Amino acid sequence: MLTARDRAHAYDTLTAGGFGYLLPVTVYALAVLLRSPPASPCRSALAFLVVVVCLGPLTLLRPLVVAVARLGAVLTAAGPPCWSARPRGAAVLCVEPAVHRRWYHHVR
Repeated sequence: MLTARDRAHAYDTLTAGGFGYLLPVTVYALAVLLRSPPASPCRSALAFLVVVVCLGPLTLLRPLVVAVARLGAVLTAAGPPCWSARPRGAAVLCVEPAVHRRWYHHVR
């Protein structure tokens, strides 16, 4: 933004790219929300199984959702301002394994 010749155009491009990125992510978030079982006070194996069955397949779709979101950002707003969608999408995909290793390092 600081080096853009036309800041208004650069801002519009970034806004369009942001909407292109957020649309698939919002659809995915709504799907997760609708498939989430209601929170139960008991933490039994059955409650865990319900969560795994309902949300497990959506976890496998997460990389595809991020790839579609990156593609949406690039297609809706082509040009240098939206080139940052590539590394940001890769960063989103790298965070979960890193957090998983940190939180569950003691479980083997």
